Amino acid sequence: MASLSAKAKEENMEQAKPKLLPATSAPHSSGDELDAWLAKRLATLQSVFPGQPLTVEANDLYLSEFELIFRRIGGAEFDAVISACIRECRFIPTLADIRERAGLNQEKTQESEAQQAWLTVISYLSCYGSEGRGIYRGRHETTGELIMDYPPELPPKIAYAVRFAGGLKAIEQTPVSDFISGATIS
Repeated sequence: MASLSAKAKEENMEQAKPKLLPATSAPHSSGDELDAWLAKRLATLQSVFPGQPLTVEANDLYLSEFELIFRRIGGAEFDAVISACIRECRFIPTLADIRERAGLNQEKTQESEAQQAWLTVISYLSCYGSEGRGIYRGRHETTGELIMDYPPELPPKIAYAVRFAGGLKAIEQTPVSDFISGATIS
């Protein structure tokens, strides 16, 4: 009985929470519909922080940045970020604050890109080795020639980093304990 009343209390608390943003779904199309949807979010922010009006230029900058953030994280996540800003900020949040809450700050983005590049190298080494050996796929039915899949070239930035690190062979021969990341070469 006590757990039932605790559950009922939790449901009542959830219903009592103010809805910070209207429950509208994010637009699927671009253009005017998206602009209006984003403008409504900015208007909500401005109404919550009324003593801090934005200039026309700042308003345009917020809206263009909102669109970039929206395209990276989607509508539901964007609404969650704006709601968090409303709940937790004392002043109208800067674009940097909003990007940070959306997980799009430059350091995290670079870290994510670096991790993805590292996984590309690990996958490449796992598949083709440091020698870039081809993978045997069989023989041609009529000619009897070997059918091989040869490794694709690494993207230029990754290839540069690999060369800077001493090449694929050096990476492949480095003991796993010397790697900072948890990704290993199998």
